[in-house]
Amino acid sequence: MKNLLFITLILLQITLSAQNYLNQDIQYAHYKGFIDNKYPITLDIKFDKDKIMGFYSYDKVGTIISLNGKITDNGEFEITESYNDNKTGVFKGIKNNNELSGTWTNAS
Repeated sequence: MKNLLFITLILLQITLSAQNYLNQDIQYAHYKGFIDNKYPITLDIKFDKDKIMGFYSYDKVGTIISLNGKITDNGEFEITESYNDNKTGVFKGIKNNNELSGTWTNAS
């Protein structure tokens, strides 16, 4: 009887842990797309509540460019990009369902 109670408690703990994990606001996304409709890129990004973190690279070059920014409840975002700890640009736009669209501005 003790073993059955112990197993039941462990299963309950596992179930509660899984529910807590699933309720988190963290989403991971992997995108393939284009900058200026001609430069293919790969983007890996994490949405954590109002924060955005990740990186992207131009497919032909492969250099990793870091991303860090914020997103509002209505999907508007502003993401700063950096390379070797130097700010290189800013993306501003909107996330609509699973699509990101917007503009990029050079840091200079």
